[in-house]
Amino acid sequence: MNRHMNTECSDISTRLESWYARDNGRYLLACTQAACREFLDTSFGYHILQLGITREQPLFDSSRINHRIYCAARPGQGIGLVADAAELPFDGDSIDIVIAHHSLEFTANPHQVLREIQRVLTPQGHLLVVGFNPHSLMGANLYLRGLSRQSLWRRHLSLRLIRSLTNSGAPIAQLELLGLVLAVGAGGLALLGGWGTLVLAAASLLLGVEVSRLIPAVRALRGDAPGLARAAHTLVPDAVVRPFGHAALTAALTFVLVSETGRSGVAGLVLLGVGAAAVLLSLVQARTLLRRQGLVSLELPDSAELVERLGVRFPERYEVPLVIESSVLTLALTGVTGLPW
Repeated sequence: MNRHMNTECSDISTRLESWYARDNGRYLLACTQAACREFLDTSFGYHILQLGITREQPLFDSSRINHRIYCAARPGQGIGLVADAAELPFDGDSIDIVIAHHSLEFTANPHQVLREIQRVLTPQGHLLVVGFNPHSLMGANLYLRGLSRQSLWRRHLSLRLIRSLTNSGAPIAQLELLGLVLAVGAGGLALLGGWGTLVLAAASLLLGVEVSRLIPAVRALRGDAPGLARAAHTLVPDAVVRPFGHAALTAALTFVLVSETGRSGVAGLVLLGVGAAAVLLSLVQARTLLRRQGLVSLELPDSAELVERLGVRFPERYEVPLVIESSVLTLALTGVTGLPW
């Protein structure tokens, strides 16, 4: 698996370097260097580190800090350190400035990268995050590439939402509960009926899942000690938010579809059976993920065995983009209950 991931990273690095060699890429790099220069001209310290998956694109040349480290996953011109951004070979509190150049949106584990950056930064250190705007034409292009071929193109980190959650001051437990309420509450909204509430329910599911996925990154940015036991500081395990939300919305949409007038008894039974099976699979997925984290105390029938018998492979939590929830929201805009169901 690591070999496959490294191959994907190398391929994306090559693609990015090729794009930056073109006119548009050179123009963007110049603009980025100018934007970084405004900050670096007035910043001081002993060590500055640039993390990225591309080479020959230094952004710290204007810095007054003498010790500059250019870190990338592959060797090349100007690269002073070849290392994985998720496992930096530095002592804690040792780097004054970190520039993360495309090292968050194109990584298999952006939360771990953020934790490593937080670990090596000094208490008064600075982090500059440079990446493609997901709401721009370039961001849309990258997203479509992710849906079609390259899985790593899809791993976009919602930096604006992370910043809002981190700066909100709300306890982590409240943010965890917020994600669960938004995701599961989608079912209640769907029961109200109507086009507007259907769209609102899909949006609630999307936002709830995204909030829960970003909780580890918020913990890292707030400086929570990574060595604490997970169960000691977790109110709502983020692993269950997505399947619980799917189960709640599926159950609600199934009820709405079955209760529609003019539907034959056989059709209603078929819909009820399919909906119940989908809800059961979501709950089995939640239990499977909980058991992986050692958070399930009741010994119920082995869910792994059930999954194997069903011939279903549940994906990892962070390897899956928000394609499902985004598709549900898109289909909900049609106002036809059966489409998002």
